[in-house]
Amino acid sequence: MSYIDLTMELSDRTPVYPGDPKSEIKIVATVAENGWNEKRLSFNTHSSTHIDAPYHMLAEGKKLDEFPIQHFVGRAKIIDVTGLKTIGKEAIGDLSGFDFVFFKTGQSDKGILQKGNIFNRRRRGRVSQAENKNNRAGFL
Repeated sequence: MSYIDLTMELSDRTPVYPGDPKSEIKIVATVAENGWNEKRLSFNTHSSTHIDAPYHMLAEGKKLDEFPIQHFVGRAKIIDVTGLKTIGKEAIGDLSGFDFVFFKTGQSDKGILQKGNIFNRRRRGRVSQAENKNNRAGFL
C-alpha cells in the first residue's frame, strides 16, 4: 500500500481562521552561533492540516488522543470533482472497500491557500461536529 502525504505547509504565511493569532516560527539557535539548529513554534490546533475531534464543537465530545491511531490509517478513494457544481452519486461511484473518501476540488491548484482567502469561501456540504452523533473525528 502506498501512502500519500496530504499536509499543508506550516509557516508564518499559513492562513489562520479570522480572529485567531497568526502562526509564529522563531529561530532560537543556529549551528553557527550555538552548535545546533532549533526553532520555537507557536500556533493554534486549528491551523494548517488538522483533524477536528468531536471535542472541538461538543463539550463532552471525544478528544483526539482518545482515538486509536488505527482510526486514521486506511484505504481511501480520491474522487476528482474539479469543476463540478454539484456532486452526485455518479461522481462518487462505489465506495466498497474504502475507509475514507477525499474529494479533489482543485482549490489548492488555484493558490487559494497562498492567497489567504480560504476562510472567505462558503463551506457547502460539510457536516458539522455538532451534527456528528457518532462521536467520530472529522477531517477538514
